[in-house]
Amino acid sequence: MKNKSMKKRSILPLSLLAFLAIFLACIHVGCSGNSGESIIRSVSIRVSGFYTGNPISNPLVRQNTGNPISNMNIIQTGDNLEAVDNNGNIFRGTISQEDGTIATFMLNGMTTAGAQGTIAGTFTISGTTSTMEGTWTEPALFSPVFGTATVPTNAVVTVTTNATVSSLNIVPSFATLSDTTNSITFTASSGVPPYSWSLSSSSLGAFLLITGTDNELSTYSASVTGTSASNTIILTDSANTVVNAIVSQTPQSKAA
Repeated sequence: MKNKSMKKRSILPLSLLAFLAIFLACIHVGCSGNSGESIIRSVSIRVSGFYTGNPISNPLVRQNTGNPISNMNIIQTGDNLEAVDNNGNIFRGTISQEDGTIATFMLNGMTTAGAQGTIAGTFTISGTTSTMEGTWTEPALFSPVFGTATVPTNAVVTVTTNATVSSLNIVPSFATLSDTTNSITFTASSGVPPYSWSLSSSSLGAFLLITGTDNELSTYSASVTGTSASNTIILTDSANTVVNAIVSQTPQSKAA
């Protein structure tokens, strides 16, 4: 009997130690039942556009390791941001705060030299122009960031509690075009018609609008040049819902 009681008493400390080990592991690596899910927060400011610096004097990022970053094509989904620079590198981040026509943001990505780079700054909206200002940070480098872009006419949207719910979609959401395959048709569906199409950069391509009964089609033709670039197809419905599709335009060397 004495041995049995001693065994029972020894179980409690062991179970406590196991619990503490699991608890400490969760603190270290982060335990959450929803760790695989990302939350998209609705914001009332629209910053999607093709951001460029001064092509003659200063690029978008004044100084960075690797190839210069002269422009970024930014698309926005709620408070989430995704950007493709002129080198084809992808940056991701979020809008953290917004106040009327100003929003603070952060973007993270890699340079062509393999260095981790971060842009922290603000978007300032004036009419259909968005100004991107901030600081580029690498492990041993800091640099100013400045660029502007044309954004949708509904850059600032007033959200009301009785606003029409829209589930606007554009398919496909991403496409790669080249010299040999330089056109693609995008389909708008759901949402609240009529729709409005626009481009972040009209110098990189154009589209032919085709109107249908249940959806709206737009055939986009790329103006592929000697350097890789990306363009954003911007679709807006009458409920002021905005969705985007990215077109990556990559020239291909032609056979002799």
